[in-house]
Amino acid sequence: MVFPSVPLRDLEQTRNADHLADVGHFIAMWSGNGDRFPLTQSELEHALRPWLEGPSIYRQQRQTINYQIEFHANQTGPYRANPERPGIVYYAVNQSGSKFWLTISGLNAPFANQPQMMRVDAYTAERQPWGDILVEDDVSAFMREN
Repeated sequence: MVFPSVPLRDLEQTRNADHLADVGHFIAMWSGNGDRFPLTQSELEHALRPWLEGPSIYRQQRQTINYQIEFHANQTGPYRANPERPGIVYYAVNQSGSKFWLTISGLNAPFANQPQMMRVDAYTAERQPWGDILVEDDVSAFMREN
């Protein structure tokens, strides 16, 4: 697997951050003035209907790898995995649907045989109990590995 080399690390992080921001935008639009984020695979697919999967920055054997989304319910924090490929977006949502996290698999290197979770903070959004204000953590979009 390889991705283009134009400051490699920056390009990978920027493209994935943009992608997660788009996914987060569609989820927030689905939630609208409601009181929760998608709690089922079906609701998530409905929220992402305008965009479900699209081409990623990653290539394998000269073929572009599409982004893919995975749903994980009843989570208490960002989803961590041993990914099979880069470009997998993990949507984790708590039991009440008041908070969700988006993380993504990547390469963290110009060439790699094994993908891993991107190394930065997860994209987090939540509905605060005192109002209907959508809060997003910084501009960070990836999971930090220690």
